[in-house]
Formats: sequence, structure tokens, C-alpha cells
Amino acid sequence: MPYLIAISIGPVQDFIAAARKTRDLWFGSEMLCSISREVAKVMPPEGLIFPTKDSLTTDDAVANKILAIIDGNPKEYEEKARGAAQKCLIGFFDAAKKSVTNKGLSSSIRPDLAKDQLAHFLEFYVAWWPINESYNYGEARLQVDRLLAGRKAARDFSPACGVEGVPKSSLDGGRESVLKPELVKTGCVALGIKKGEQLDGISLIKRIADPKRFVSVSRVAIDPLIRRFAKDANDDLAVINEKALQLAGTDLVQKFKGFDNYRPFPFDTQLFYGDTEQNKDATEDEKGLASAFFLQVRSVCKRLKISEPSPYFAVLVADGDNMGKVINNLGTPEGHRAFSQELAKFAQLAKNIVDTHYGAMVYSGGDDVLAFLPLDKALECADALQKEFKMTGGTLSCGISIAHFNEHLQHLLRWGRTAERAAKEHPGKNALAIHLHTRTAGDEAVCTASSWDDDPVDKYRKLTSLLFNDLLPVGSIYELRKLAKEWKRLDISGAYHDEFKCEVLRIIERKMKQHGTMVLDQTTKDIILDAAGTPESLKKLIDALIIAKKFVDIQRVTGMEGQV
Repeated sequence: MPYLIAISIGPVQDFIAAARKTRDLWFGSEMLCSISREVAKVMPPEGLIFPTKDSLTTDDAVANKILAIIDGNPKEYEEKARGAAQKCLIGFFDAAKKSVTNKGLSSSIRPDLAKDQLAHFLEFYVAWWPINESYNYGEARLQVDRLLAGRKAARDFSPACGVEGVPKSSLDGGRESVLKPELVKTGCVALGIKKGEQLDGISLIKRIADPKRFVSVSRVAIDPLIRRFAKDANDDLAVINEKALQLAGTDLVQKFKGFDNYRPFPFDTQLFYGDTEQNKDATEDEKGLASAFFLQVRSVCKRLKISEPSPYFAVLVADGDNMGKVINNLGTPEGHRAFSQELAKFAQLAKNIVDTHYGAMVYSGGDDVLAFLPLDKALECADALQKEFKMTGGTLSCGISIAHFNEHLQHLLRWGRTAERAAKEHPGKNALAIHLHTRTAGDEAVCTASSWDDDPVDKYRKLTSLLFNDLLPVGSIYELRKLAKEWKRLDISGAYHDEFKCEVLRIIERKMKQHGTMVLDQTTKDIILDAAGTPESLKKLIDALIIAKKFVDIQRVTGMEGQV
């Protein structure tokens, strides 16, 4: 008897977010995609609906939900799928163990403890619905989705299997470390294990199972400066590359391959932002080389009239809107397969779009995107993604979180997802939300959200132009924001309305006098007064201007007005 079967594999968000390095984050996504791919291969190729059979022959990301039509005992398919998933996971651990062995450290891990953790790691949920003579695909899909949701809600809470006297993992406090004290004490630069770091079996896999490096967020943040050097100081950039190569393989500088968009400077390092005085593990020779590197960078910046490299970058999180409704309208397996192919095509093109904008794609599968982007390319990239997604017939909500590269990676991810959620909550969805987290503000953010129909990218180009060309005193922005907050609870209708606008102009004119040479042109005045209809509308404009100020800062680094 045929059945419609649905399989969901987890954990997802918490597992991926358990990361100290961007490599942990990237490979966590790769692991889940690979496991999902192996599970999908158990299904009859012609019965696959999501993903399609064509997706299994490529390296494209495969989402953690599999939907297929099978002819046979669904329990047997469940057992085969579960076995394939566990086999794939064990394969990753074998690769990690091989890396440890190659470094002569095989006696420094606890493989039995790691295997026990792997045996209890995966969340595997399965549901199926019979297909009879009166078969209706839409109804069968709704029923199997309801059953799957119910299965997920009936959580299995097995007792914790703690090991007395063994420290917990630094990345996942629910599991014990599989590293023995001698490895924890020394760390291993070649394996990316920091001195004092504890890793459970899953985290060890994420860190070392694949030799490929993933770029750091500091490298993404510094990319606008690298491009400026390549354009206007290429000989100096060659010298900087040489100095970085002298430190490659140390804690200070790591070389990577496979990212063509970062070829002008294929190194991960924070040396652009300072020397190594705070790094107690660096040798005196390394500190000398690092100082020479930093002085070379500062010399070139000074000659190009760049005050300092920007430490800010963007986390972009995007998701298709109303996907459940879209799929509900697909009345046949053939229609659903065709839509799955469109999503797979988008995921492939999304990777190219992010690469073109000098970003680093963490995950792109179906309608989901997670990427790191340099600040000067973030809006342009988000715009390109949403336009490409329209080709599938849907709309895409994007969240961009702008933050300092030195923030904890888990905070960066959480802020990105919060921005995406704000875009989803915008009326009509199909929106772009931008959240700015300054270094001192913590979780508090300056937030804006706009429908893609209102062309927010063009809006930001106009606002950055005002600030870049000194058509509006930057100092007035923060005073106007304070004014909007003070007047927020007041009724400013009637005479108070005019008084509010007069106060807005007074603040701007006072700041202009302090500036000395600035002239408030009519266009700028109209933009401000139009927003000063209410304190709330003024605050929205000011928040957008505060965010635009960050884009202006990066424009001064690149020397290119209009790049947002």
C-alpha cells in the first residue's frame, strides 16, 4: 500500500548556534545537510517530493525535512532512514578521529564517550499517511504534517547520561568534554582547539572533521578596506600579504583556501585592528611581526585618508514568506516537485549572489539563507536575493543585523534572527528589517523595517548621501532622537504641532552654526519636516539616519559614495 511519508531531522537552531568559531557554525549546517541527504537517498527516487531526486546528485544544501511517496511498509523505511542518518554521523566522527590521529593526539580524546553522545544526539521524527483510491494529495499532505507536528510535541525525555568528574563542553553544557586534560591544557592550533577549551563529541566533529577553513567575521568586516587597498595601494597590499604569511599558522594569522572573493588577502586575522599586546601566548618574535603588520596598515590608511578600519559587518538572515500557504495551494505531487526544484535553484543562485557581494554563505537551502556580509554590500545583496526569490512566485523577508565583529558568535546569530523576525512581523511581510547593535549597547538595538515595495535600498542611498555630503549635521541626529522620545507621550496636535517642528529646526540650525560651513538645503529640510509630523515618525527617520551613518563610515573607507 502506498503512503505519504514525512521525516524531520534535528536538532537545528540550538545545534548550529553552539559555536565559538564560524567554522563550527558552517560545518554544523553542512552536517545536517549531509545527514538529510543520506536519509533522502533511502526513499524511492521517483517518489521524492522534497527534496527532488536531482538535488541528491549535487552538493546543494538539503533541508532537514524529507517528503516522499513510498510503496511498502513505512516502518521499514523509518528504520532504514534512521540507520542512514546514524551511519553518516558516525562517518563524520571517524573523519574527526583521523584528524586527531594524524596530529599524534589519538590518546588525548575519549572515543567511547564521544560515540555514546552520538548515539543519543539526533532527533528523528517520522509520520506517514495512507494513500487509497480516493487519494487527494493536498489532504494527505495536511494530515501527515499534523501527525508530524504531534510527534514532535510528544517529546521523549530520556534521563541525562552524565559522567562524574568529567568537565562539560564549552559549546554545549549538556554534554561532557571528550578531550583529555593534557589536550585541554595545551590546545592545538593546527586543529583549531584553543587552550583551555572543552569540546563534546559533536562539537569536536564540527571543529575538525573537515580540513576546510571558514572565514572569520573579522575577515568579512575588513573586506571593504582590503578592496580599497587592492584598488589604490596594491603594492602595499602585497607587502601586507607577505607580513601575514610570516605569521600564518600561528594563533595570530590563519590562511584559508576556497574563497575566491577573498583572494586579495586570503588570511584570517584581527591584526588590522591592533597589535598583539593583549595576546599573552604570542612570542616576542610574533609580537614584533604583528606590530610591523599593524604599522604598515596604519601607514597606508593614513596616506589614503582613512581614519580607521570599520569593525562592523552584517549578519543576513532571510526566509520565504507564507511558505505553508504556498505549498497548500500545490494540489499535486508534480506541482510540489516543481516548486521544490525552484527552491533548489534559488538556493544555488543565492550562494552566487552572496559570493558576488564579497560575503560568506553559511547556509542556503530552500527558502532559508544565513550569510555574513561586509557592510558596504549588505543592502545590495539583500535586494538581489529578494528579487531572485520573486522568480519562485513568493516573497522574501530579510533581517540584517549590523554588529561589531568581536561580539560573541551566538549573540550575532541571535540578533540576526531577531531582525529577520521583525521583517516577518512587518505588515504584509515581504520586508527588510535592519538592526544596529553598537559595541556598548548590548542587546539594545536601533531598528528599522520597511516593505520591499517601498524600495528601502533607495531610501538608504538618499539618507547616506545627505550625511556623506554634509547636508545634515550628524550631531543633530542624536538630539532629535532624544526630542522624539521626550515628546512621544504628548498630544502635539494644533499649536503644539507647529512648536514641535520649530524645535526640530532649532536643533538642526544650532548644530549647523557649530559646524560653521553647513547649509541646510530645501530637500533636506523637506525630508526632516515631513517626518516631524509626529514624534514617532521623526524617531523612525532618525533611527534610519543612525543606521545610515554606519553606511557612511564604510563609504569613507571604500572611497565610494552610494554603496549600501
